[in-house]
Amino acid sequence: MNKLENKITQALKTRGVINQANTAVEYSVATELSKVYLHGNQIAEYNHEKQELKVNFCGYATNTTRNRINAICEALNYKTWFNIRGGELHKNVGNEKLGKVGDDAWITITD
Repeated sequence: MNKLENKITQALKTRGVINQANTAVEYSVATELSKVYLHGNQIAEYNHEKQELKVNFCGYATNTTRNRINAICEALNYKTWFNIRGGELHKNVGNEKLGKVGDDAWITITD
């Protein structure tokens, strides 16, 4: 995890706000939601009350998107991580092949 990812995940865990380089974290007291944006696209949403994480690659099978999402999963103590092979998304649990990265495909992390 690089320095920026450390700052992002710290803001996410502490209900903080950050806007640095190409990534932003927003928090809403009213909804108890933290949202993570990469290049203006929402790639993650964490419900602090329910301790529920949802991620979205927003159609971008890039190392940066994958690294941000994997850092978020790790920081929140989820055992899930993602890899991209040949433009297709794979989830570590049983090396589950999720297929092509979709434009608006939200994935709920449950472990």
